[in-house]
Amino acid sequence: MAIVAVLAAIPPAIATQPWSLAEEKAWRMLQLAYQAREKANQTIAIAEASGVSAQALEEAEAAYARGEASLASANETFYALRGQAPVPPGETPKDERVQALALQAMHEFKAAIAALTAEIEGPDESTSPRGLGEAIARAEVYLEKATASVEALRAARAELDLTQIDEEIAEARLHIGYARANLTAGDINGTAHELGEIRRTLSELSGELNRLAHAPRLEQGRIRAFLDRQLPRKLDEVRQLAELAGVDRTAELAEVNGKIEAARQAAESGNLKESLDLTREAHRLLMDLFNELHRGGGRP
Repeated sequence: MAIVAVLAAIPPAIATQPWSLAEEKAWRMLQLAYQAREKANQTIAIAEASGVSAQALEEAEAAYARGEASLASANETFYALRGQAPVPPGETPKDERVQALALQAMHEFKAAIAALTAEIEGPDESTSPRGLGEAIARAEVYLEKATASVEALRAARAELDLTQIDEEIAEARLHIGYARANLTAGDINGTAHELGEIRRTLSELSGELNRLAHAPRLEQGRIRAFLDRQLPRKLDEVRQLAELAGVDRTAELAEVNGKIEAARQAAESGNLKESLDLTREAHRLLMDLFNELHRGGGRP
């Protein structure tokens, strides 16, 4: 008997059936698209376990990624149509558009399957248990490496909210457990299904880790741009106002300059929190001076 993971895996857009006829048509198309995605996921998981050619697997992965993108747009457009989400960029919130995007996703998922069917059979009982076991083992190795990366990230940047990543790790572990149990019970189709879920979850985990890995550099770039452009311009403006008012604000401006330089050094050393705090303090001091001089309060 198959051991099936009972998770909240059904996307919200297909979890609750709408009432209007137009929305029901869009909902049904989404349902079919998600079923096609599951089939493609299983087929790719089987292919990875069966040792298909790298070219076939690469073609299938590319088609699957295109299908995922179309399905995500269809789901978001569906929500926008119901007034529950913003309209995706470049999309029109109409029932026909939801259906077209879902159909496009199905075509891509079918293309992913077709890229592999010349070399393997679908997920049936003839699939090698050894190959499936090796695929599960590879997933476990990847998950352990990802977990170690997350723990290192948690230690280095305590301010990060890693709740979503922790949930993805837990979900991947759950699917790995189900996959091993199904394989032990001889349920090859059930194992293939869980491998597809493992692959999906690990893909999401990888994307989130990649985003977090690039986030410090992006944040550092934004801080440096503010320190190198916006604040110096405001500093010059305040200096000119002080000269026009005939007041001496050399000490205050020197303090601001000191904080700007300290913020630069903190950013270069990777201490983004300290750099951001110093940047905010420098900006606050400048704005206080600016407002004081505009009110005429700087006159002797």
